[in-house]
Amino acid sequence: MTAASRIPPGLTRLAFVVIATAFWLFAAAPARAQVSSADEICSPSADPCVISQAFDVADGAVLDFGLRAVEIRPGGSLTVGDGAMTLRCGRFSTFVGGTQVINARGAIPGGGTIGGSVSIEVRGTCSLAPSRLCLRDSGCQLGACLGTFCRNDPTVGCASDFDCDLGQCEGSSATFDLDGKVRASADEPGSVLIAAVGDVTVAGSITVSSTNIDGDGGDIDIESTSGSVAIDAKLMADGGGNSGGGAVTLTAAGDLTVNADVTSNG
Repeated sequence: MTAASRIPPGLTRLAFVVIATAFWLFAAAPARAQVSSADEICSPSADPCVISQAFDVADGAVLDFGLRAVEIRPGGSLTVGDGAMTLRCGRFSTFVGGTQVINARGAIPGGGTIGGSVSIEVRGTCSLAPSRLCLRDSGCQLGACLGTFCRNDPTVGCASDFDCDLGQCEGSSATFDLDGKVRASADEPGSVLIAAVGDVTVAGSITVSSTNIDGDGGDIDIESTSGSVAIDAKLMADGGGNSGGGAVTLTAAGDLTVNADVTSNG
């Protein structure tokens, strides 16, 4: 998919599954102390949290910055290895001019490599409850009042169904802007999930391709729940020549614009 395309507003979903061959090799980062929380990266009062050095992220870590902005600047990166990382914030952006910002690839005992899992959630707030964070309207619609609590979230008290309606998920500033590279390529590649309430702009390539001729491609999922999505750099989920491609799924509530190659060849 090479020509620029513009898709009109409305919930839009594209999935790409093609067949071809691609190999991607990336050097492993040196070992560093692992972080498992947002406070190990920035002070709890830092807004934005500016990441300008390299961090190794512990497997299963949830880096929750609340509604604070996260910026990755030159020298900054997050290495996930073959583990899983979830990063949550109120705005995400990188200013690195095309260098690698997230690496999710680790070694398999006995030989080979395996990709990790990267999930980035850029959240807004419920219109009738500004203290409640959300990614979709469903996060603000808590169902019927079951006596004293809301059906979909028992931690929220209620006297009527009205108390369980927290409005819509809003967040025009809850944007995702990427100009650096994200990699989860390996013999067994990983996955990259990006979801934001606001607009999503991908100007840095994302690759979850297999480096093994017998390996399938990984998965890329990019979504704006109330804004637009613009793809201005390559998205690659290619498998080996003897295997299938992965999947690339793009979802936008507004415009979906693709100005770069999107491949899931095998």
